[in-house]
Amino acid sequence: MTRFYNSGLYLTPFFTKHKEVNLTLFDNEYLHDEIEYNADLFAEHFKGSLVEQCKYNPSRKVNNDFLKYIPTWPRYYEPLVFNEKIALECGLIPFVLKVDRLCLIAVSVCGSDLSPRLDAYQALTDNTIDENSYLFSDFDYFQEILGKNLTQKVLEAISYTE
Repeated sequence: MTRFYNSGLYLTPFFTKHKEVNLTLFDNEYLHDEIEYNADLFAEHFKGSLVEQCKYNPSRKVNNDFLKYIPTWPRYYEPLVFNEKIALECGLIPFVLKVDRLCLIAVSVCGSDLSPRLDAYQALTDNTIDENSYLFSDFDYFQEILGKNLTQKVLEAISYTE
């Protein structure tokens, strides 16, 4: 049996992992100077948990919560296609590192393999998916991480139609 692994010579990988980004070293004021994100989109996505808590100044509340939240997600990926709305839909946190102009998405490390979220992001932005995705090897786990609706969207996005 032939084993395959993308060497990067013929195909550009969809995600580039960035280990050198360590946002936990920044305090909130410095972090605010180093990253950009769409506060309105973030607030809309988390409207029940963030905006309702601070009706008089919701953007300030979002800013504070975002700055507390993002350093706790220690895995950062740079996708070929950057779409903040889809990232949030997939349970990822999108932001731009100003100094390098890197468009990144953060993935939580909470004891579970959350790679289905990255697979969903790739499927919904590029209509492709890695052949090693849990979608093909452990569909139940894939659906457990994403839910039925998002899993269905992924299946629709990657289905081949002429």
